[in-house]
Amino acid sequence: MKPELWRTIKKEITVWRVGTLPGIAVIGLVMIAHLTGLMQSMDGNIYGFWLGVWLELPLLGSVNHL
Repeated sequence: MKPELWRTIKKEITVWRVGTLPGIAVIGLVMIAHLTGLMQSMDGNIYGFWLGVWLELPLLGSVNHL
């Protein structure tokens, strides 16, 4: 193997180990938490929050134009 190729392979392994693999692990943990129902209360709280925000938005038909 050429030395340049080996350096490139080492750089790619470092990128995967530092960035991609932890990200995949976090996504996997969140998926497992969702599937087992561990995040159900959090999902409900977030949904309720955004529903409240949406209900407080002025509707286009009720805006007074001056």
